[in-house]
Amino acid sequence: MAEPYDLLNPPSLGEQRLKLSRVLHDGQSTVPPARAFSPVDLQVDYSGCIPEGIVLPLELVVVAPSPSGFVRRTYRRVRPATVTFTPQEGGEHLVRIAEVGHARWWGSIVINVLGAELSPNQRI
Repeated sequence: MAEPYDLLNPPSLGEQRLKLSRVLHDGQSTVPPARAFSPVDLQVDYSGCIPEGIVLPLELVVVAPSPSGFVRRTYRRVRPATVTFTPQEGGEHLVRIAEVGHARWWGSIVINVLGAELSPNQRI
């Protein structure tokens, strides 16, 4: 039998168990580069969460080079198989999906988006 502390604070708490990857669409052999103002589709792999499983809600956060590109979505009713976001500028975008509670498992990917970065006077 597990110790009470291990049940409340398991060793797997906060581990990176979700995997995000770019989606290959029909007829594509490689993933095309991400471009500003074009949707970016990401597949979410939950296989690292077996046997315990994922517990909702999940939070998706996209961090762009400028604050105006920040996106936060919460999934309360269904776990998404794919997530989509549309970058508003070029540069590196960090995409992270995580459990809000439960074991706080998470996954992330950095996507380099082609296109111009916003100038400082265009940023909010």
